[in-house]
Formats: sequence, structure tokens, C-alpha cells
Amino acid sequence: MRLAIVVALALAFPAAAAAKEITRVDVCGVNGCGALTDQDSLQAFMEGDDMAAAAPNGAQRSYLLKVFVRDDTGKAIQGWTNRWLPAAGLMAFEDSPGQFNFTSVGPKLERALQGAARGRTARAARRFAEKVEPAAQVDEVVTTPAAAAKVSRAGDGGGGPLYLWIGVAVGLLLVGGGAARARRG
Repeated sequence: MRLAIVVALALAFPAAAAAKEITRVDVCGVNGCGALTDQDSLQAFMEGDDMAAAAPNGAQRSYLLKVFVRDDTGKAIQGWTNRWLPAAGLMAFEDSPGQFNFTSVGPKLERALQGAARGRTARAARRFAEKVEPAAQVDEVVTTPAAAAKVSRAGDGGGGPLYLWIGVAVGLLLVGGGAARARRG
């Protein structure tokens, strides 16, 4: 009895795992699609590159990749869509409308995609990343020693030669005014 349960479970789990396997990848240009159907090409597509790549510079021509998976009934249905940017050697995954994540395409997958795209024209060039203008950011302000000295003199109540001359002039006026009063009186 236990053996029958183990055998039944062993047969059930591979079927469940195969329920979401990739069955085909259509590589579509503007004039039609080619397909990846052989197991080596599909395996290369599934393995892919886990590391994120930087967005490509400028506009890129691309092919639409329609990924088909097997559903629970065994029927192949379209699962998702990616974009292949051959000149950049990247695959673009649309995270949200207009926002893409990128991964590198390995040599084995690159050869398979090139074979499927043979004779098909890539889609028109477009930007896959927003052009971001750099924004200035001030993290720290450092004054020069000369500017620091001026600030410290002004902050100490100094003021340099101007206040000195004004003080001398006021003093002379007071002395001169006092001398003039002393003569009158």
C-alpha cells in the first residue's frame, strides 16, 4: 500500500512541474515570427542571466519574444512577452508600463535567437530607458581659508579699515568740537 502511494506521488509531481514548462518562444520582427522549440534553445532561454544589466544607451532595434508555457491541461498558452535587443546583447523585461529591467543574453541563447530571427526585420528603434538629466546636489559647502577669515573678522565685530577711519574721524570731530567750545568759553 505504501509503495502504491509513493509511486502515485512520484508520478504526480513531475506532471505538476511540467504544467508550467516553457514550450516555445516566438521571436517576432515586423515581418513575422520564428520560433525556438528545441530543448537546448529553451533551456538556454530558461537559464538566462540572473544578473541585472545596465540599460542600453540610445535607441535600440528589438524583436518581440512571446513566451509560451504549458497550462494545467497540457495546452500551450502565451505566458509573457520580453524584448531582445540584439545590438546591445540584452533582454528587456517590462516591469511596469515603460519601465524595463535588463539582463545579458548568453552566447548559446544569442545563437538560438539569431537563428530564429533570420530573415525577419527587427522592430523600429526606440529608447528602452528614460533619458535622465543629471541634477545638481550639494552635499557639503566648504569655504576657502580667505573667506573664512573675512567671516570671522565680521563676526568678531571687526570690520576692517573702514571702521578704523570712521572712528578716527569721529574722534577728531569730538576733539575739534571740544577745542572750539573751550575757546568760546
